[in-house]
Order: sequence, then C-alpha cells, then structure tokens
Amino acid sequence: MDSINGDTIVAATWALTPPAILLTALNFPGVFYANSLTRTSTLAAVAAASASVISALKIDDPSVAFMTGLLECWIVIWASVLLLRFNPPAEFARLRWHKAPRAPEEYSREDVVWQGFPQQVSLARLAWTLDLLISFRRVGWVLEKPQAGQEPKQQQPQKKSRKHKPAVGVLPAILKTAVDYLTLTGLLRALHVATWIIASVPFINFCHSCWMTIGEIGQWLAPSAAYRSWEFNPSPWGPIGAVIEYGLAGLWGATWHNYFKFGFQSVSDLVFPRSTNPKFKALFRVGRVFWSFLLSGFIHFCGSCMLPGKTQPLNELLFFILQGAAVAFQVSVFDRVVSQRFRRILNPILVLAWLYVTGPLISEDQRAGGMWDGVDSRASVK
Repeated sequence: MDSINGDTIVAATWALTPPAILLTALNFPGVFYANSLTRTSTLAAVAAASASVISALKIDDPSVAFMTGLLECWIVIWASVLLLRFNPPAEFARLRWHKAPRAPEEYSREDVVWQGFPQQVSLARLAWTLDLLISFRRVGWVLEKPQAGQEPKQQQPQKKSRKHKPAVGVLPAILKTAVDYLTLTGLLRALHVATWIIASVPFINFCHSCWMTIGEIGQWLAPSAAYRSWEFNPSPWGPIGAVIEYGLAGLWGATWHNYFKFGFQSVSDLVFPRSTNPKFKALFRVGRVFWSFLLSGFIHFCGSCMLPGKTQPLNELLFFILQGAAVAFQVSVFDRVVSQRFRRILNPILVLAWLYVTGPLISEDQRAGGMWDGVDSRASVK
C-alpha cells in the first residue's frame, strides 16, 4: 500500500476547508449568525474556498475528482441553506435514541426525544452541528424548535417496509425493452448511456447502504424503540411507477434519489418565494423547478471541471437545463392536452426516448474525463 504523501494531506485539508468554515459558523452562532452581514460574509468565504479547490486542485482519479468538484459546489448551496434560508441553532432539533431527555436542550414528543442546539460550547454541540452538516436530506431533524409546552412541526415520516421495496430488476428490464428495436449503432449508443446510469446508481446506493448499516447497528444497540430506520431514514429512491404516472416530472421528482432535493428546494424558495397570488403562483413554481435543475446542473458542471480529461462542463449543465425545460413543457402543455390513460402509456416511452437523446451530454463528458478508466487516486496542487 502506498504511503500518504504530503501533497495528499495538503489536498485533503484544502478540500475540507469549505465545510470546516461552515462547521465553525454553526458552532459559534453568536459570531457568525449575528446579522445578515456576518451570514453573507461567511457564505462568501465558503464560496471562495470552494472556488479555489475547484480551480486549482488536481486529482488524478476521475471518480474522486468528479465527486470532489460536485461536493465543493454543493457545500456552497448547503451553506446558503443553513446561513440564509434558516437559522439552525434557533430552529432545528435532531432525533435522539434514548427514551427520556438527558440534557436541558432535549425534550420529548410522545416516545421520541429531540435535541435542540446545545447552549454550551462542548462535544455535544460539535456532534449536533456535525450531524447537521452532513444531513443533506434533513432526515431525523425537525424545524421550528418549540418553546416550553409546545410541540415541534415534524416532517411526516415515510413509513416503508423492506417487504415493499422496489424490485431490483426493474431498471434492467426497462433498458432491455428500450434497446430491442434499435439499430446496431443505436444499440451501442444506448448501452453507453445505460453504462453511465448503471455505474452511477450502485455508487450512490453504496453510500446509502453505509449509512443504513450504521443505522441498523444503532437500532440494534439502542435501549429505546425510538429509532426506526425506515421511518426516520427512508430510502432516497422513490417508486419507478412514478415515471408511468408522472413522466419526466415523476422521474426527477420522485423516482430519482433525493439527496440534494431539500437543499435545492430551499435555495429555490429564496429566489422564487412561494406566493398565493394567482398571477405569480404558477410563474414562481416554474421558476423554482428551473432553479433546482440549474443548481443540479451547476454542481455537475463543477464536477466536470475537476475531471482530469478533456471535458466540456457546459454539456453537463445543458443536460439539466434541458431536463427542466422538458419538465416545464410536460406539466404545462403535455399533461393538459393528453388524457391520463394515454399519458400512462406514453410517459415511459417518452422518458426513455428523452434520456436516449440527452443522456450523451453527460455520459460522453464523463467518459472524456476518464470516468471509465482506472487511474491512481493521488492528489496534488496545480
């Protein structure tokens, strides 16, 4: 095994600087959350640190490089959520595993104990803020921490059973049906797009499996039944039937993973506030959809920028912009002129055709960046 060299340590420290700035801000809200100027300045510092990593750090392993660029951009989005959209020390509380409150900041709701922001600088506060820093989906957290005698507003848990998980073989079956009628050239192209999808899904599932394993161990060791993994840590993947019912909107809004959904929606609410005015409600809704896809495209753009090969990052951004345009067209035009019965037949066909046409924008770029090649994972500074 190769020893870790100095460049790798420097690179890792550099890459972790943006989340470290945000973590520091969360731990000292009296300084960093004092007013809008301190919040905005902290966000600017996180953005500047992330930009320096994306523009100047070179990582030889394509997968590590891409994920580093993607997450460096994501941490800026996440920082805007935690610094501008919400005030976590005042509004958030996290799930605890024990039966009764053990600290002043903890309170119980029915059989579940929640922990507010610890008032003292301590390991408990560090654990609270570190948990929030990586809880991108906000699973296990509630908003609007209650005053004494009040109950918090909680996201309704998605009650799922392992017996009702989607069938593993659905995606390969759909891909097989889609390529049966293609020419040899088209078949090769479709297989290339399928390779991109199939290569991405296991990686994301692997990360989720690691979290679920930790959760299962915690559930097994916990003295309380409060921690129920499938209620408080639902699967990030939705039913594939949403594609049949809602088409492309169902694919991206329900079927595809929701690791970044809460962050995208929160930032979109900052740009396009929710309105009850009929004149602006529909327009702002479309604006939030486009903004969410734009943010998704931008984090992939940054991931492409860090790939070692000759990439075209704008293609990845264009891919997600086109998805947003197609979703907007579907919900505003297609769904209104086509009956539900025919939509259920056409939706999966149109979704597969659309991914077949637009998929190479992202898959070809990642191929050019070396995502399918095996190289070492050493990191250095350009």
